[in-house]
Amino acid sequence: MHDPLTVAFKIRSPWPRPAAYSTQLAARSGIRWRLRRYHAPVIAGRAYRFPTLITVWHRDPSGHDDTTCRTSGRAWRFHIHHWRYQLHPYQQLRRRLLTRCHICGGRSTKARPVNVGTWGRKQDAPWWRGETGLAHRDCALNDRLKAMNASLNRVLRRYLAEPMHAPSSRTGWPFSEDDKPFPPAPPKGEDA
Repeated sequence: MHDPLTVAFKIRSPWPRPAAYSTQLAARSGIRWRLRRYHAPVIAGRAYRFPTLITVWHRDPSGHDDTTCRTSGRAWRFHIHHWRYQLHPYQQLRRRLLTRCHICGGRSTKARPVNVGTWGRKQDAPWWRGETGLAHRDCALNDRLKAMNASLNRVLRRYLAEPMHAPSSRTGWPFSEDDKPFPPAPPKGEDA
């Protein structure tokens, strides 16, 4: 099923924050001053970005991918009764104070945020509780690797438990003629 949410527009913060990656790019390319619309502004060799404060989402009432409200132009953006809001400072504060990693139980910190979602474990929670079903990046990776290792072990156990086929007396190939990965070569001395 497709997601019925589409970003209608974003409201950015009026206060800039330094952008380390864009500053490095500007230093590499020798840019000291740049004020363009779609790039991070660079002032005296330092790049800044304006983080998003509020994201306004348009939720399609059909529950599908913009099938009901999508008309010519962008009139769907102004269906105020279909809007859903995402307040980024509130979301960051909630994750910092209340959300715990569901694997290790550790807190969300700036250096190690709890922001990786896992399928099927997320449940809606009241605002005074942390979000569920989120984990640290390394915890989620370890969890996924353990699951992959367990499934690989199941496959190998099943494969090793099966009896091997006896080689055919005619070809020496352990499977039937139909299972060969390539057709047999023509006998020597005959042209194809």
